[in-house]
Amino acid sequence: MSECLDLSEISPLISEAVKNGGCFYLSPKGKSMLPTIREGKDKVVLEEFISFKKGDILLYRRKNGQFVLHRLIGFEDGEPVMCGDAQHVLEYGISEEDIIARVSVIIRKNKQINAGSALFKLFSFCISARRNTFIFLRKLFGPLKHFCQSIIKRG
Repeated sequence: MSECLDLSEISPLISEAVKNGGCFYLSPKGKSMLPTIREGKDKVVLEEFISFKKGDILLYRRKNGQFVLHRLIGFEDGEPVMCGDAQHVLEYGISEEDIIARVSVIIRKNKQINAGSALFKLFSFCISARRNTFIFLRKLFGPLKHFCQSIIKRG
């Protein structure tokens, strides 16, 4: 029988395991990383990050104590900008000290998907392109929507 533990209880174990060259298996919860990581179906292998780059999926702890597994989509003022694959709101204010580990492998149906493979990088690029297109369209059409709503209210 598997046991569910709160990440705050085991984060020191994760940090210790990955910093000593090992890895840690985790079954993530939530829908923010769909379609890349599916709750209840996928597991991830966490490993130490010596350096990280755009496209990496990182486990980090927010300032409020919440643990999050999201993709690094870029840097602003030298700090990571994070976002879940199923989300469109960018997250700022994460420092390198907040990052615990990097996803090296996703396990789906007993098959391993290497997060560093060329195919996975292409998939990640497509996910990012979809998100960037949505953000662009929202910025483009957001003001137009508000303008149209103001005209309709004036009637």
